[in-house]
Amino acid sequence: MENKDITFAGLFAAAYLVLGAIFMPISYMLIQVRVACALIPLIAIFGYPSVVGITIGHLIFNMYFASLGPYDLLSPIVFLLPRLLIAKYGVKVMPIHTVTVAVYVGWMGSHYMAFLGGTLTWMLAVFAGELIAEWYIGYWLLYHRVEKLL
Repeated sequence: MENKDITFAGLFAAAYLVLGAIFMPISYMLIQVRVACALIPLIAIFGYPSVVGITIGHLIFNMYFASLGPYDLLSPIVFLLPRLLIAKYGVKVMPIHTVTVAVYVGWMGSHYMAFLGGTLTWMLAVFAGELIAEWYIGYWLLYHRVEKLL
């Protein structure tokens, strides 16, 4: 990795941590809107350095703020392949990331907090939160802010 790539990775890791910490109250509701996931569409522009940064930021965030133990620590690794696909093929493969998050986090939520609903309820709720974060906020960032800067 070049210096520029390391810098971008560091910026994305920091952005993920800051956004995650600021918006933590809405990151862990039944419909989880993890605003830091709005960075995911930006992978299509910034490529592999953003994948590294977001994954590191996600891991550090989960180490300090997540409550589901090892499953939360595994999630950045589980989501790595869909993020790499976005870096390679662009936003057209982003549904793979959204569905992967919904299935994995929905499964975790239903096992640890079953009193709030079954697995399908959790998956649909997480999917709704990811739609807001990735597809609404993330696309707005991608098409209305970042592209104007480039």
